[in-house]
Amino acid sequence: MLELVFFIMISATFGALHMVAPDHWVPLTMISLKEHYNGGKITFLSLSIGFLHGFASVILSLFVIFIGIYFFPTYYIKIVSIFIIIAVCIYILFNSLVEGRTSTTAAKPTIIISVLPDLAVLPIIFYSAKFGNVYLLFISFIYILSSMISITFVILLSNKGLSRGLSQVDPRYFDYMMVIMLAFTAVYILFFS
Repeated sequence: MLELVFFIMISATFGALHMVAPDHWVPLTMISLKEHYNGGKITFLSLSIGFLHGFASVILSLFVIFIGIYFFPTYYIKIVSIFIIIAVCIYILFNSLVEGRTSTTAAKPTIIISVLPDLAVLPIIFYSAKFGNVYLLFISFIYILSSMISITFVILLSNKGLSRGLSQVDPRYFDYMMVIMLAFTAVYILFFS
């Protein structure tokens, strides 16, 4: 039961933390300020972006689970999960290095980036399959819900001018926090599950 609670909390934290990264909320904030959207429209669009992002991430994860179960027996889920965590951490770190070398001011933010699936939640959802379908769906729901709430909160604050400091944070720091959380999760899976 403690392990299930851990994965519910990690899923909620991933959803909330990842959506605070500027590449998810800055595009809608810029559009809403330019077009003078009212609070209701901003809230609806924010919730929609959070849902689409979370849902796309969960669907990608469920697809990987389906493929993984097809190729690997379920008793390998621990090993495969750790392998996926390592692969995702390498991907995130490589992506951070590439982002760091390119000028972020030259690229115009786009809403599409806000809804693309997130690979960081993949190992969490994948490992959650061991709890059964009901808990797997519940953990997925928690991830989607926390993504929706987080981005909506940040966008509403930014439109009121209350999160200017957050926009100054280098998005790579969020990537590094995700890698640390994934490493912590890998240690938990390896030694405590």
